[in-house]
Parts: sequence; structure tokens; C-alpha cells
Amino acid sequence: MGSMKAVQAFEQAGKLIGIKTVWKRTRTVMTFANGESAVLEWCAEFHFPTTPPVRTTVDVHNSGEIPILMSIKQMCNLRLKLECEQDGPRHYIN
Repeated sequence: MGSMKAVQAFEQAGKLIGIKTVWKRTRTVMTFANGESAVLEWCAEFHFPTTPPVRTTVDVHNSGEIPILMSIKQMCNLRLKLECEQDGPRHYIN
């Protein structure tokens, strides 16, 4: 899950390295730790240009600035590699 702002930012950055986005309607009910809930109406399916091809779906929350949240298992399945550098992020696709 992530906010609309975060998902759209990822979509724009992903275009530069060949990640394709497919927007789909959904009806996901999310319940949060504080007891509040929200009905999410959109999700974004990201298709990574890898061999073999992989994809993941992110449910989109219309408000706030929620970062895109992925589990460690999901990141491993996508074969993501994170490099944290002081001079800024670097993007790699295997």
C-alpha cells in the first residue's frame, strides 16, 4: 500500500528504467492500527523489465503521504536491491 502521491512518484521514476504501470479499480478495505479503516478504490500493478518478468500490485490510498510499503518477502520475490548512499539513490534493474 502507498499514498497516491507516493505511487505516482514511483510510476514517474520507474518509467525512466522501463517499469510499466497498469492502473486497476479495486475495493480493498484497509484497517489500521489506530482502529480507523479506509476503502481503497485503486491499485497500481508494476511490471518490472526483468528476466523472468516480475510484477507486484500496490493498493493506493487517496490521502496522505504514505510511503509504498512492501514486505521483505515481496522485495525478495522482486529481486530488489537497495543501496543507500549519501549522494542520493541509484536505480538498478537486473
